Amino acid sequence: MIQHPTPPSRPAPPYGRHHGAYRGGNLSGVHVRASDSDRERALSALREHTAAGRLSLDEFAERVAIVYSARTLQDLATTTADLPPHEPTADSRPLVIAFVVALIVVVLFAVLYSLAR
Repeated sequence: MIQHPTPPSRPAPPYGRHHGAYRGGNLSGVHVRASDSDRERALSALREHTAAGRLSLDEFAERVAIVYSARTLQDLATTTADLPPHEPTADSRPLVIAFVVALIVVVLFAVLYSLAR
């Protein structure tokens, strides 16, 4: 049986989806092809910045055209390079828990009030 040599493993690149590839990261000289999901993430970021008032509708339209024509992650990076990084929204679970606890307390008070009459 002929055994084929296994290709050497390559270290993970210092750029990409999990390292802010198109959110102002340092991508000088990097020519990695952009995927459709990379473009969607860039469009989502542009929508959020437009909704926050950082971009006018004309600027948004210009950048959307660049995103759709982008071939590399570096091309995508140019569309958000002058914008602040995305801030994750607050986790709403504590708010839901507080609401449920408050609802239970109100129901208990209503039951106790009706029994006291």
